[in-house]
Amino acid sequence: MTTGADLVATAVRITSSRRRVYVLGAHPATSDPDPPQFDCSSFVGWVCGQFGITVGFFPPYTVTQWNACKQAGTTISVEAAVRTPGALLFNHRRPDGTPVDPPPGLVPADFHAHVAFSRGDGSTVEAMNPAAGCGIGNAQPAGVRWTAGALVPGVSYGVATASGPGTSSSTPGPVPTYPGDAFPGAGHDVVVGWQVGMIACDVLADTVQNHDGDFGDGMTVKINELQTSFGWSAPDGRAGAHTWSHMYTRRRLPCPRCGR
Repeated sequence: MTTGADLVATAVRITSSRRRVYVLGAHPATSDPDPPQFDCSSFVGWVCGQFGITVGFFPPYTVTQWNACKQAGTTISVEAAVRTPGALLFNHRRPDGTPVDPPPGLVPADFHAHVAFSRGDGSTVEAMNPAAGCGIGNAQPAGVRWTAGALVPGVSYGVATASGPGTSSSTPGPVPTYPGDAFPGAGHDVVVGWQVGMIACDVLADTVQNHDGDFGDGMTVKINELQTSFGWSAPDGRAGAHTWSHMYTRRRLPCPRCGR
């Protein structure tokens, strides 16, 4: 199973073996074992591709990578990403410097876009710019350099979690693709996706009934208990992307995504 540390090790290895040039729009194939040049998003895409992991579609853009993480429910706070080896750090800003959350399918044109791997120690490994090339950078100041963070879907980050309702001793492997919002009356496949995830995270018992695709009263109770364990003052019993992200990434207080 690929870990965040594996991503960092590969990123450091490829940038330290010889000088790699930053070229905007460079899109080396993941099958190329020794690309001479990258831009920021293709560097992330190439490193992940060495493990058979695709973040967004090809050619890569930070926008599509960010939205792939949002769709998978793996977004986290900048502060959490800075502390997590192999997490992604994003910077999407308008020309005036204000952060922007780019919508799906938008290719950067009228805003600054950048992405890097966090090394978990306050530094990054990234394709920086034409002057600096590719290599080790500084993740700080976090709130200035970056606007968002995310975990790479399909990668295990092995983060220890606190004990309490709906928690287990460690993060249960990679974060699966988000199945969609689940609630009473939601589609069978969506609810099954949630049931499988909740079983994997020790929120539900592994019983035949808990694979039935029915979002009944028992599911509502468990979702409320889970949200309460995150420190939410007003759990809503609805299984959404934010709950999925908490359940699979940092089930501890405070939440690294929303601070609660």
